[in-house]
Amino acid sequence: MRRLLLTFLALGSPSWASDPPEITKDNVRSCYRTFSQLTEEPRYVAPLTALLCRTHDKAVLDRELTLTGPHTRVAVHYYANPAASGAIVAKAKAFPPGSVIVKEKLSPQKTVSEVAGMIKREAGYDPRNGDWEFFFEAADGTFSSGKLNNCIECHRRADRDHVYRLWDMPATKRQVE
Repeated sequence: MRRLLLTFLALGSPSWASDPPEITKDNVRSCYRTFSQLTEEPRYVAPLTALLCRTHDKAVLDRELTLTGPHTRVAVHYYANPAASGAIVAKAKAFPPGSVIVKEKLSPQKTVSEVAGMIKREAGYDPRNGDWEFFFEAADGTFSSGKLNNCIECHRRADRDHVYRLWDMPATKRQVE
């Protein structure tokens, strides 16, 4: 850890920085398979939190709460490429350009149902929103990427570089083969 910090200070940019993969509709379900898996067991998120990836329509959110109550939970796994893992381990204030974080949403049968993620772009890509590009593949196979409003609205409230809770996870927990 000390060597990593010294390298960071000496070079002025993180030694773990890298070029992110190009994420497309064709590779969204495979591009992260070589990243570090941050979760051994799925993490569960509240249904409304999971729904925020799809909509900000208050009527839809209210209906979801009425239908599911507090008992429905969505399971996810998180993955990070070397650039993002390095920033997590170092507890960096911001992720370096090239960082990729992926959230794999699981069906009740624990198979991948949706894939969402964020890519840290060079300064100037979207300064108001931390220079993050977002991507999402829905269960029906539709794919979107770029400055996605649903993602931006949620992630702009995160207290560290538009990212929630990864700082407490062991970034090198398990390398996926």
